[in-house]
Amino acid sequence: MNTDSETVEAGIPVIACWEDIYRRGRYADDIDSTKTQLLDVIAPYYGLQPPKPCGLTNCHTPHNNGYLIVTADGRETNIGADCGKKHFPEFAAQARRVNRILREQRLRNIVIEAQARIPAVQLEIADLRAGDYGAEWTVRCIFSLRLAVTAAGAQLWLDLKRRANVGDATVNKVRERSKAEIQELIAANLGRPDELRYESKPVGRISGLELLSNRLDLHTNLVRGAEKALDDIRAVDAKRTGGKTLQATSKLVGELDAHLVLVRETLAAGRLFFTDANLALLAYIAADAEKRKKLVGLTVNKLATSPSSR
Repeated sequence: MNTDSETVEAGIPVIACWEDIYRRGRYADDIDSTKTQLLDVIAPYYGLQPPKPCGLTNCHTPHNNGYLIVTADGRETNIGADCGKKHFPEFAAQARRVNRILREQRLRNIVIEAQARIPAVQLEIADLRAGDYGAEWTVRCIFSLRLAVTAAGAQLWLDLKRRANVGDATVNKVRERSKAEIQELIAANLGRPDELRYESKPVGRISGLELLSNRLDLHTNLVRGAEKALDDIRAVDAKRTGGKTLQATSKLVGELDAHLVLVRETLAAGRLFFTDANLALLAYIAADAEKRKKLVGLTVNKLATSPSSR
């Protein structure tokens, strides 16, 4: 039976508790660095509780962050970074080497695990694309909506996008007051004639308006985001590559998951936004009565089946 730590990463033992050090067969708790050379760093450890003494005879300071090292006579002990720098000439270079190997292996594991779930992610993306009220349906509806809104007024689509980006979902019904009404309000010192010409009253809030925000753009998050990240992750030889390529690819794993979260959020917003009752509120984004008439009668069925959206 191996008395050394059996949990190894990239050939380096993983130290999760003090026992991972003490149970090693060659461990010694009192090493005189003047009588034997401190030879190699074996592994780092972080945050072990409670703090325990350094293994060097002239130190024994309690600590919880440090390194397991081996001496020239084959014994092992634990030291903190300060002792390492003071008594171990090659300590800094050795520690950097071990930390680099462990960091690279952690990144490699992230990529390997992500590659193992590629088939499942592909199925998820396929469902997000073509499932009921998925990305394809949502994109058709958005495209048709944009055509309809732009036909009513070129600026109206930009206004709707602005509302989505700032979260301004309240819509108001605007009507022009009669001269008599304006005179009454002036007499009551409620404003000037130009300020009182129109009356504006809230009639509702557009549900799921964030669908049209830049943050939830489906092309950015699905095509350029999740699908591209998946292709890039698949293309890497995780067992052989290293350095900046491995670091960049492991970062893509996090970005892939983040993009998928945004895609799911987008489709959820789309289900809220594309209802007949919600679309009826869009007419009120136009203050002009003629433009407003052009936006009346929008329905989900019309948008989803419009030939121009295919």
